[in-house]
Amino acid sequence: AQDSWQIFNELLESTPRGNFGNFALYFDKQEILPFVIGDYRYNKANDEISRYSSKEVEVRALIEGQFVAKRAYAEDFGLVIGPNTRIIATGGASVNKAILQVLSDVFNSPVYISEAANSAMMGAAYQAKYGLFHNNCSFDEITRCLPEPTPVCQPYDDAESIYKPMTIRYRKIVDQILKKKNEQKSKCK
Repeated sequence: AQDSWQIFNELLESTPRGNFGNFALYFDKQEILPFVIGDYRYNKANDEISRYSSKEVEVRALIEGQFVAKRAYAEDFGLVIGPNTRIIATGGASVNKAILQVLSDVFNSPVYISEAANSAMMGAAYQAKYGLFHNNCSFDEITRCLPEPTPVCQPYDDAESIYKPMTIRYRKIVDQILKKKNEQKSKCK
């Protein structure tokens, strides 16, 4: 996107949710979950391809793939996405409404931003405080002094019908990648 967030956002927003069935995973460095490295692009027919025909499709594949992976692992670790689920985005990308909209859609949940500085550190501190005082007060009581996060995005009505199947597809693709990797490993022995 020529080092321009504006161009990046235009590319992202010019492609529909679901990206015409195109889906990609980008692991530039060795990941832990899944334990793979490399770029994996798939078309609508689930064929692995080397590149997409447009920057628009590539950009949406990048963002959707990242968030679908996060959703899959959050669910695998026990997160139940329901009507009370909300996401609080912090850090650099939390100012990018185009990216936050994809996050909202993938998780089928509203996204809020927090104005608190050093939010990861503050969250850890509040968790530690709760660990010390959990017998005397709830986490809500401990964090009551924090300012309310600001709502920035709501999921589109059709978001779940697009991204739930994509999350299932992600798991299948990762299983295929890991199976292929293990087969290659056993051939080398």
